Order: sequence, then C-alpha cells, then structure tokens
Amino acid sequence: VIMPYGGADEQLRKEYNNIFRFLIHSALTSYDPNIVPIRQDYTGEGGHIIDNVIQNLGTDELVIADLSSLNWNVAYELGIRHSLSKSHTVLICNDETEIPFDIRSLNIIIYSRKDWMGQIDDIESRLVQAIRNTMETDRCDSPVHSCFTALPENVAGMLGNTNDVEQKRIAELT
Repeated sequence: VIMPYGGADEQLRKEYNNIFRFLIHSALTSYDPNIVPIRQDYTGEGGHIIDNVIQNLGTDELVIADLSSLNWNVAYELGIRHSLSKSHTVLICNDETEIPFDIRSLNIIIYSRKDWMGQIDDIESRLVQAIRNTMETDRCDSPVHSCFTALPENVAGMLGNTNDVEQKRIAELT
C-alpha cells in the first residue's frame, strides 16, 4: 500500500492510519483473506527503506495507492510502480485533493475526506470491485506501459529471472 503517513501532524497520522486499517486493509481482506497488506512503516524490515519499497513495488502482485494530499513519496512510488508493472494498481484519493493533470484520466476511487467513515460500506464495496476488476484481468493501468507496449508486463520479474541468456545480459546491462 502506497499512501501518505501524515508526517508530524498527529491528527493527520491518525486519519491515514484509520484509512489504512478500516478501509484499505478491510477491502483487501474482503477480496481475499489471504492477502497481507503491507505498508512500509508497519513492516519493521531492516535495511534501506527505499530498497524495500522499490523491491515491493516491483514484485507485489497488487498495489493500492492513496493519492490524497499529493504526497511526493506517494507520487514517486506510483511512478516506480507504473514503470515496473503493467497492471494491478488501484488508485484512491480523498475529495479534497486536486488530482494532477498527468493522472486525472486514470480510474481513481474518490472518497469523502470528512465523511469516509459514514460511507465506508460504499467505498469499501467500490474498492473491492476495483481490486477484483484489476486482479481478474490483465488490463493495462500503467501510462508507462500504455506508451511502451513492448515492455514486459512485470519488468522487475523479467530482470530477476536470469535463467535465459538474453535476460542475463539485460540484467548485466541494467
């Protein structure tokens, strides 16, 4: 899960933690109880955090990105995801965020910032449906892969598979 954490603002941190726990986590486990939602600040993984983030963005089958507040880290991570994977990325955003031109044409589930808890059943239902739609099709949801159709569906997976001589050479060049 890619999302803002709220920074030093305690109230905002609480708001985003609740959205993660009660909306995103709930929707993911409603879709499939075996899914384990990962938010990097919850993992406790050692090492360089950005290495862990990039690894997950390239290898996780599904990514949900909350674009609320136009957080730079979220935008950066979404760009990485769109570069590494053709599909299985779901976007959500609160209604107080002005969505940038570059991503305005993408399918984004909009939720009310002030009353998302009052609408949680509807929002969760829409999120579960979006997860189902993306997981059960290989429809491209990446602008990068839409432009560069020769890219493999999962760039990180292709580079990680070095059984093939050509793939070994690509990995060396990379």
